[in-house]
Amino acid sequence: MSKNIKILIAVLVAAVLSIPIGILVVDKSTPKDKIYEGVTVNGLELGNLTKKQAIEQLEKNYNNQVKNKNIKVVYKDFSYNIDYKSLNAHYDIESAAKVALDYGKNGNAFTRFFTRFTLKNKPTTINLKFLADDSRIKEDVKTIAKKIDKKPSNAKISYNGTFNITDEKTGLKVDQKKLESDLKKAINPSKKEEVVNVPVNEDKPKVTADMLKSIDTKIHGFETKFDPNNTNRAGNIRLAAESISGSVVLPGEVFSTNSAMGPRVKSNGYKEAPTIVDGTLTPGLGGGICQVSTTLYNAALLSDLEIVERRPHSLKVGYVPASRDAVISEDYIDLKFRNNTGYPIYIQGSVYGSYVSMSIYGSSKAPKKSVKITEEVYKTIPSKSGKKPQIKSRAYRKVYDVNGNLIREEKLSSDHYKG
Repeated sequence: MSKNIKILIAVLVAAVLSIPIGILVVDKSTPKDKIYEGVTVNGLELGNLTKKQAIEQLEKNYNNQVKNKNIKVVYKDFSYNIDYKSLNAHYDIESAAKVALDYGKNGNAFTRFFTRFTLKNKPTTINLKFLADDSRIKEDVKTIAKKIDKKPSNAKISYNGTFNITDEKTGLKVDQKKLESDLKKAINPSKKEEVVNVPVNEDKPKVTADMLKSIDTKIHGFETKFDPNNTNRAGNIRLAAESISGSVVLPGEVFSTNSAMGPRVKSNGYKEAPTIVDGTLTPGLGGGICQVSTTLYNAALLSDLEIVERRPHSLKVGYVPASRDAVISEDYIDLKFRNNTGYPIYIQGSVYGSYVSMSIYGSSKAPKKSVKITEEVYKTIPSKSGKKPQIKSRAYRKVYDVNGNLIREEKLSSDHYKG
């Protein structure tokens, strides 16, 4: 091998060895706290800037754009403005600046070198995200819905010798899910104002006048007697009867006496009167309402409605025979029955003199039936303390067709009264 060739080989080896050394030197001398040249955010060059400088540059170029921008929400004559500030709408500059600073700095010195080399010929861009507070959008949607929503009004029926029907009214309901989606799409920093139309649907009433037109006859009624001189109790009976009166139960629906009667509280006019609690008479708010539920229970029995839930008092009451009563308690005891007539039914409650009356009206198209309720006390247990004896009783229902043929016979309940 000639001397010249040896020199050439030595030069080539030195050159090859100098490349990685040079790369290491360049990498070590490149500031780690500055963004590489060729790194852009939304096309804005940020090369050789620190993260802080990049943030300042981005703030100047972008976040100032969203000031005084808003979304206008409209529905007919209704208008509601949402400004970007209230939504905390902003460009996510902090995250973009961090991504820009970190770009190409992972890996070893050689990887970082080739990344910087590539950036000089082929710059990369980082997309700047625009964010808004979803929870604030939801709050605005709720506020808008409260201003636009309108509850539907069911058709009503009353009877005073003739049936009178009041037409239903259709309500309005904002499609909150769609409005929220539309608002998110409308947040556009490139436009000063976006207009969003509120999606509103009709809220149909459950009971319409057409449904009530089939109610044309009284199925059955029942009444019980009370002492009108016990003014608190009499007042409670009147309030409870009035709260139930006017109730409409559609075919297949279950009627809840507690739900129809509503809270028995002073603000609704209820007063203290004797109530039966665990076999003793105790003053309580709303005393007397169980006479209303009992009266309704018997009207439902005689109308051949399906009894879903019923419980007796712990003491026998004086206004109906044993096993014909129905206690209710707002917290956990209810009287429920299902409309099994195939047509809507209407409940009318009233108080006159010393009587509370409950009547159930329905359709003359329903099969004609007659109902007979019987009850028996089958056991009497004398009291050792001189109190009233305990009794055990049963009640039965027989249902006949229009020709007097027995359709059905059923045992309604077996009850135990403490006295």
